[in-house]
Amino acid sequence: VRGHVLGHQLIDRDRIAFGCPDHADRQPDCLAAVVIAKAVAMMQDLTALAIPPVVWTVLLGTGVYAVGLVTADGLTRGRRASPWLALAAVTYLVGVVGVTVFGTWRMDEWLHTLDSEALPVDAWMAYATAWVGFNNVRILAACVACGLSVVAMLRR
Repeated sequence: VRGHVLGHQLIDRDRIAFGCPDHADRQPDCLAAVVIAKAVAMMQDLTALAIPPVVWTVLLGTGVYAVGLVTADGLTRGRRASPWLALAAVTYLVGVVGVTVFGTWRMDEWLHTLDSEALPVDAWMAYATAWVGFNNVRILAACVACGLSVVAMLRR
């Protein structure tokens, strides 16, 4: 695998293979450690891009916009807001904003405190598995919120 990710060194299969000790019994462990170190470094770079205020403004702004839509819908109808729209807003706030703030962001903060060369393989696997799980929840919640918003518009 060859590639360049956000200023980090190339991940070069040949360099990884020849950079490990020549002890046949330690070769798989050494390869895993090198690959994990590169994966951690790439994830640290990737999550650093998600910290700028513009990203948080879009994430939280969408939540505020969703609540504003529910409020405006209730005020213009003269009664309670569309339950579909309210459910869409709650789904977005809990499933996207909540999971980001209380799940992946906390995990990313922890990852940034680590030395990418010193993270044990099992710790990286636990992090990656949990992070992907949280991300899948965010994707599903965003899709469901979008679908509920469409249903609310169609039922208006």
